[in-house]
Amino acid sequence: MKEVIIQLLGILAWIFLLNSYRAKNIKKIIVIQLISSSLYIAHYYFLGAYSGVFTCSVSLLTGFLFYFSKNRKFSYLFIIPILSAGAYFFYNGPLSLAPVLANLIDSYALTKYKKTVLKFSLVSYSLWIIYDIFVKSYSCILTDSLVLLSNLTIIISNNKTNLLRVDKERPLMAREELFK
Repeated sequence: MKEVIIQLLGILAWIFLLNSYRAKNIKKIIVIQLISSSLYIAHYYFLGAYSGVFTCSVSLLTGFLFYFSKNRKFSYLFIIPILSAGAYFFYNGPLSLAPVLANLIDSYALTKYKKTVLKFSLVSYSLWIIYDIFVKSYSCILTDSLVLLSNLTIIISNNKTNLLRVDKERPLMAREELFK
């Protein structure tokens, strides 16, 4: 029964994360993502996956920095030493580095444009899936695989519109758009 509850925490966290994208304003997005991140932290904690706990905690901090900072590159540079320290302290073999690398990749991509985020998400979600297999997070294997396949489908379907050319779209979630 305990194992089922732990896996349900992972699914519930994912459901909150998905619903955060439907929120109408930044305050609701942040509150819903705080709940989601807290559930992910609990999920990985109960699995004994402390690298995952740490990385999800840093993701929470990163989200705040990216939402409220005008300079995302500074925010990214700010979290690099934090993630590096966590990689050292929570090291439990090479696979424990997967979520840290995934977080670095995701955070870097968020300093770029939407198409870049989609491309980089293929690598970061693959790393999360590897880590989820390692820590037996079956619910996150499923949910991360769904996101990976969804993003891959978007990339493939947009390939017809020359997705590989230089990305000249506006940055993802430009600050002024969040406060509309």
